[in-house]
Amino acid sequence: MAPVRSFISLFINLMSFLYLRNSSVKVLKTVNHGLPTFKKKERSASSLGLGRKRYSLFEFMKKVYYFLWARIPTPMSYLVTHKLVAGRYYESASDENKIKVIKGHCHNYNRYVSSKTKPTSASTSLDTIVFIDTPGPFFSSDHVLTGDKVHKTVDIWYPSLCRFFDRLESMYDAKVVVSAHYLSDISKLPDIFGGREVFYGYTNKLVSESKLVVTEQSSATAFAAIYNKPVMFIYSDESKSDSVVMRFSDNMSEILRQPKVNINKIDEIPSILPVVDDMTYQKYRHQWLTSDPEGLTNAQHIEVEVLEQS
Repeated sequence: MAPVRSFISLFINLMSFLYLRNSSVKVLKTVNHGLPTFKKKERSASSLGLGRKRYSLFEFMKKVYYFLWARIPTPMSYLVTHKLVAGRYYESASDENKIKVIKGHCHNYNRYVSSKTKPTSASTSLDTIVFIDTPGPFFSSDHVLTGDKVHKTVDIWYPSLCRFFDRLESMYDAKVVVSAHYLSDISKLPDIFGGREVFYGYTNKLVSESKLVVTEQSSATAFAAIYNKPVMFIYSDESKSDSVVMRFSDNMSEILRQPKVNINKIDEIPSILPVVDDMTYQKYRHQWLTSDPEGLTNAQHIEVEVLEQS
């Protein structure tokens, strides 16, 4: 159930509520984004994400607009009968007595469970380092929806990233492949990653076969935690001013005990691959990614606990 972002979506939500409120229909809510809830003290210090940065009046009003819309309860939320949650944290936060909690998985863990019985065609023949890409700065990202400023620039980010990849390949005797974001279209920029292979829709398999995962800010970091792969959380001199990116890399680096690296300082790249602490990764999986680590897919849970009991 997506949050409303405009009067039009609020109106549609209200009409749906009025139509369904006296029916016996089951309404399912999902709390399974698969990301930690970062430290409250950091959020409360700047609930709008403004901090000490300077914003134009337009940027400020846009952030306030989306901040307020995100906190408006939707009429349909009062009809929820089932809630699918992923992770012990969200299980403990589900205290509504009239709502049945379904213990499932985040989206990426669910893909992992589903993939156990499905063949995939993407394959890497050498030791690989997987870069999990974000759409920006060339393609539109979630910053457009949240009103956050895009700090990275095309002319600086991509050349710096390629130099960083060159050094990783030399140091770790592996090739970098790119798991592209679905909002991007790399075919329009075939050389943007220095001619490296680009894959769409195979993040699960690519990470499972890799020796290292590199990411700036992605929920697909979950695959690294699933397969016990070391991770480098990257940022740049430009993105140091981006509170969203830095909050993600700071917290994820701390939670998973993996390094944070500035791509503009390639001489500071760790000389050996980061070491994974198995217990830390297991705790992360159980806390944030899944409430049923060895069980059914989300679709199977919904079929059993919602549809078959209608």
